Amino acid sequence: MHVKRGEGQVSIEFGAGPTTSGEEVYTDIVLDKDGFGTVIGLEVINLRYQTGPNVIDPGHEILEGEGSTRASYDEQADALAVHLAPGERSLDQCVVKGVITLDGDGRLAKLEAAKG
Repeated sequence: MHVKRGEGQVSIEFGAGPTTSGEEVYTDIVLDKDGFGTVIGLEVINLRYQTGPNVIDPGHEILEGEGSTRASYDEQADALAVHLAPGERSLDQCVVKGVITLDGDGRLAKLEAAKG
């Protein structure tokens, strides 16, 4: 998992390298922010419902991050959470428009969100 932060957006690439491109799914993404407005996490609710059953394997290596970044998937809630700054408390949340990119096999390849 590789995180890129740019002006007005956060992008997270999952997997070890380039993948064959697949479908893009437009969805709402919840951004978690600290007291200074810095994005410290993202959440996607109803992930499998929106993208299909192959999107994520809870034991798959895509949940392993670089440095302090980590991700988790709650199968019962069908929710993906990406923690960009573990240990930080979310003091604010907002919902923004985002894009989930799937690879050719329908697996999670990339997640992009505009900062709210």
